[in-house]
Parts: sequence; structure tokens; C-alpha cells
Amino acid sequence: MQVQGGSYGTIEAHATNQLRLGKFTSSIGLNFNTTDGHRKNSEFNQYGGFAKFGYDFSKHWQAVANLNLTHFESTNPGEASNPYLENDQWITRGTASLVLENRYERTSGAISLYDNFGRHKINDGYPALGGT
Repeated sequence: MQVQGGSYGTIEAHATNQLRLGKFTSSIGLNFNTTDGHRKNSEFNQYGGFAKFGYDFSKHWQAVANLNLTHFESTNPGEASNPYLENDQWITRGTASLVLENRYERTSGAISLYDNFGRHKINDGYPALGGT
């Protein structure tokens, strides 16, 4: 685990854990970052994590599942001489995968399922096109 702090209310924290029990492996991590920013309306918050789980069916076959998820919120204050009133972002992004793989002396292969997903809410100060 690691925690750091700095100016403008900046904090960074990270924690990870890895485990191997027989044929099972896992790796899990969490992180958090925040700052008040160097001026009004420049704050930033981010938190996320990942998890990876594996299982060795034999010395030749293995399955691995992964999940990675991050959410952040930020504000862009614009130029000091021309500040933005509302320019905010709320974004969540993630990936998930499941892999079945084999490794032999002269050949190897894998079957993979993968998803990249997210939700974005961005207010750039302009009205949405076609919206009310």
C-alpha cells in the first residue's frame, strides 16, 4: 500500500494484493487520486481498480478473467482571463475479458472474450445538439 500527498489538497493512494493457492491465482488493486487543483474549478477525482483471476487446469491449459474499472470527475476552469462557468466531465471506463489458453511445446492458442465499455457525461458549456 502506498499513500502520498502534495500541494492543492493532492492525495494519491494505491493498494494491491497478489495470491497464489495451488492452481488458483489472483491479483487485485485499488487506486484513488484527488486534487483541489491549482485554482478555483480545477479539481479532479479518480478512483478505480482491477481484478485478475486465473486457474491452471493442467500444465497446458489455463483460464484467466480480468476486470478493470476507472471513474473520474474533473472540471476545466478555462483560461484565467476567460473562465468557463460549466465544463465538467464524469467518465466511467472499463474492460472485461475471459481467456482460455493452451501452451504446448510447439504450439499454443487461445480463445478470448473481451468487452470495452464506458459511460461518459461531459458538460462542455454548450447545449446539446438536437436536445432541449
